[in-house]
Amino acid sequence: MSEKKVLVRIRGLAKDYKRGVETVHVLEKLDLDIREGDFLALMGPSGSGKSTLLNLIGGLDRPSSGTLEVAGQRVDSMGDGALARTTSASSSRCTTCCRCSRPSATSSCRCC
Repeated sequence: MSEKKVLVRIRGLAKDYKRGVETVHVLEKLDLDIREGDFLALMGPSGSGKSTLLNLIGGLDRPSSGTLEVAGQRVDSMGDGALARTTSASSSRCTTCCRCSRPSATSSCRCC
């Protein structure tokens, strides 16, 4: 059995925000691999970094430190132009049906 391809690779990821003179550490030294076909749930209390992590993976925000690779591309080191092109292209890619796992050209399932 072959190992599934890693779609998201996160190493040492951190995200800090400034609140006045205070630094808020939202994510610290996060390591995570998300493989092709994985189904995950992010759970935690309000303010624990769930939305921050999704914004970082989606290229909507930049990490304070660490590496973030999505589909083989280093998102953390992309310039604004490359990041905009990547996030724009990814929003128009095919998705996978949630019931039958077949590729679907739209975000809605064909078999639902």
